[in-house]
Formats: sequence, C-alpha cells, structure tokens
Amino acid sequence: MGLSELKQLVEDLPGESALKREVHGAFQHIRRLKDEKTSLNESNQELLRQLSEERQRREDLNQRVQINRITGLPNHHRMASDMNELLSAFRGERDTHRGAIFFLRLDRSFQTMQSTMKPQMLEWILYQVSQRIQEIIGDNGTVYHSRENEFVIILTGNLSKREFSAFGSRLRAEVRRPHNLSGYNIHIDCHIGIAEFPQHGREKGRLLQNADIALQAAEERSVELVFFEEDLREQVVEKMELQNSILRALEQQAIVEIGKQFEIYYQPIINITEDPGESPMIRLEDGSGWRISDVGAEALIRWNHPNKGLIPPDRFIPLAEETGLIIPIGNWIIYNVSEQIRAWRDKGLELGPVSVNISPRQFHSETFVHSVRNAMANNRLSSESFRFEITETSIAQDPETMIKTMWELHDEGVYFYIDDFGTGYSSLSYVHQMPVKKIKIDKSFVFQLHEDKREQTIVRTIIAMAKELGLGLVAEGVEEKAHLSYLLQAGVRSFQGYYFSRPLQAAHFASFLEAKSYLPDE
Repeated sequence: MGLSELKQLVEDLPGESALKREVHGAFQHIRRLKDEKTSLNESNQELLRQLSEERQRREDLNQRVQINRITGLPNHHRMASDMNELLSAFRGERDTHRGAIFFLRLDRSFQTMQSTMKPQMLEWILYQVSQRIQEIIGDNGTVYHSRENEFVIILTGNLSKREFSAFGSRLRAEVRRPHNLSGYNIHIDCHIGIAEFPQHGREKGRLLQNADIALQAAEERSVELVFFEEDLREQVVEKMELQNSILRALEQQAIVEIGKQFEIYYQPIINITEDPGESPMIRLEDGSGWRISDVGAEALIRWNHPNKGLIPPDRFIPLAEETGLIIPIGNWIIYNVSEQIRAWRDKGLELGPVSVNISPRQFHSETFVHSVRNAMANNRLSSESFRFEITETSIAQDPETMIKTMWELHDEGVYFYIDDFGTGYSSLSYVHQMPVKKIKIDKSFVFQLHEDKREQTIVRTIIAMAKELGLGLVAEGVEEKAHLSYLLQAGVRSFQGYYFSRPLQAAHFASFLEAKSYLPDE
C-alpha cells in the first residue's frame, strides 16, 4: 500500500480521532523530508557543477602557465619539470652520449624588428620559426619557447658530437630561410650553444648554465654554433671578475658618499602561531592564545640631508628612480643589509628573513642579480636570509622581464613578497607565474578595520585570494590590538606596524631582538 492510499484511509476515519491527527502530523513530516531531500539533491548538483568548473579553471590556468601564448610551445616552466624527469631517468647511466641541450637565440635583426614592426607581424614570424624548428625535430626531441627570442631544444639518444653539430646546422639554416610576409622576404639569423649530457652536467641548473655559456661564446665569436667546454666557463668567470673590478672601482666612492647621508632602519615583522597553552604571550578577547614564533624585519632607507634634515622616502625615491641613481643606492642597501645580517648572526641574535624593497629600475638593471649574489656570498648568507619586496603596480611595467629575473634568483633559493597588495590592478594575472612567498596587505586597508565594513570585506577578499594561491600574508599598519585580533581571527599570521615597533636604527633593532619584549605594555 502506497502513501496516497494510506492517506485516503485515514481521511475516511470518522471524526477527529487522535490516530487521525497523529497520522496527519506524520504525513507533514514526510513531506518536509521529501522537500529537504529535493533541496539537498539540488545543492549537491550545484556543488558538483561548481567543482567541475573549478577543476576546469585550474586545468586551463595550468595550461596557460606552461604554454607560450604566441607559439603554443611549452615554456620554461614546463621545461624545468620535463628536464628534472629526464635527468632522473638518466642518472646512473654511463653512456658517453645520451643527449644534448641546444640554446637557440635569434640575433640582433629580431631586436630591430621589435622596434619597427607591428606586434602581430612579429608574433607571426615567431610562430613560423617555431614551426620550422618542430618540423626538423620531429619525434627526436622536444622544443621549448623559453624566452621571447630564445628556444631550447632537448635531443635524446646516443648521438655523436658530429651528429649534434649537423643537427644544429640544419636548425640555423631553417631559421635563416627567408620569411615571406606581405610580399617581403624577411631574414633572421641565430646562434646556438650546445651542452651534452651527462658529460657537461647531470643537474638541470648546471646543464642550462653550460648551454648558455656556449651560446654567449657563439654570439661573441659570430659563429654558427659552439659546444660547451670547461675553458669557456673559465673565460666567463675571468670576464665577470674584470667587470666587477671596474664596477667596484667606479662605485666605491659613490657608496662611501651614500653612506654619509643615508641610513638603514629596520621595522620588525612579527610571526605569530597559535598556542593554546596556559601562558601564551597574547590572549585575545575570545579566549584564544597565541605566541610569537620568530621575528624578521623590513629594511627601510632614510635620508638625513645635511641641510634639509630627514627627508621621507616617498619624496626622494621617485626622484632617484627617475634619474637612475636608484641603482647605486639600491646596491648600497643590499650590501649594507647583508653586512648587518652577518653582524647580527655573528652575535648570536635570532633573526628571521629581512626583506628589502626593490624598485622597478633597479630590478631591470643588468647588475641586480649579480649584486645579490655577491652580497650573499661575501657575507656567507643563505638564501633564507633575504626576501625582496616588489610593489604590485611595478609588476605591470615589464612583467616578462621581471618574471624571468625572479625565477633566476629563485633557482638559488630567493623568494619575493608583493608589497602594497590591493592597491594595484594589473598584476593578478601574473602572480601565479612568480616565485612569490607572501603578499603584504597594504596598511591603508588595515587602519580602519574595526570601524569600516568595506575595509573588512577587502581584507577578507585578499586573505581568501592568498589562500587560494597558496601564499602567506603579512599585514602592514597594525597599530592597535583590535587590528591584531581581527587579522589573527581572519587567518593572518605575520604582522608589521607601530603596535609592535616603529622602524628602528640598527643598534636599537638589535636591542629589540635581545630584549624579546615584542609586545607593548597594556
């Protein structure tokens, strides 16, 4: 008997018996359960749809990150992953020839076209070059479009050096073959550097570096291709040492002068972790307990002008950026901070990473990466000692170059913070491509947190976005315990602001670390 028949039988009962009322109540309950089940099924279907869309979005995003949009070839991200797998498979092999890496870079004629041709025409030529390279390679290897004018080809198999050389000559001949565009024959040349594996290296970084050294030699000699040899490395090192000597001779006096008027201050960055114990360092109104796990800092430059007194950074940094003086000033900051970190470490002070602000012009200078390496090596610092901060708005100025430089340093263990996050509008599409450790919530959003619902919404959105991207957070401008309490409960664990400390001179910051009294008296 179904529910409808049972209901009809109950309806036929005389009067308003207790049984009749009870059965009516049961029917209403069953109807509610059915409605809830229907609603739950609809919710489940919607959730499954959203999960499917999110999965597809992630797959599309991952595809875009690993594929060059112009040529459709895998880029340097995919190359790094593929090389690790390839070299892992070859570890332990003793064959003399297992494969080779070809660095192919288009010559100066391509740079000339960049300044004279429309972007669409340039993209067409790059696409044609990529197609020609792929036709030659076939199933014998893989080609990657690693940079705008550079391709990397990986060949595997027990080939001889002569065979690799012949293959390189075919590559160059195909690139040099005229490109017909709107009735014009366009000629492009290229140079090729070759590193064989395993004899020229069994690690990705070593092999890529050796192939790049060979490519530089081919360009300097104006020849078709060059195979890597150890004496090439020695020549590169000697050349770099000479260049460094010249730079040091030119910069030494400038750095001395900078040090007479400029000074580095350090503002603590406090990292906090939950501690449910009986005696946490911080107890919030909701009863949760927290303790400070470690303390880092942000290095901030100050200018003590001999006549005008203290000039704030927002007044002189833009001028230094505009005139190019930001490069020697920036190098001085990096060296000064490195020496200071080493001095504190030698004293036994416990110190987390120190972050240094990098301006766009300094970031794009040819000496930036080398200055960082030198500063770290001279002061025996690990990559964990440094973090570099770049502003969200600066990323949009030249994102491709910036991403390349960031990954070059990241390969040595250096991470980056994005400063003033939430104030820019054009960097979000690039964040996932960068070796970013944390984003810093701009202080303008933090000041009114406990009073302004709009600021709370913005901050919670930034926190959710960081969580989705797998990034840490630093909240700037924390001036009150109310700020700290709100942000802790929202998921932030690193803080910077006057609640803990103003920026301090180096000696006072050392005292701050030694005293370990990081919280204000309340």
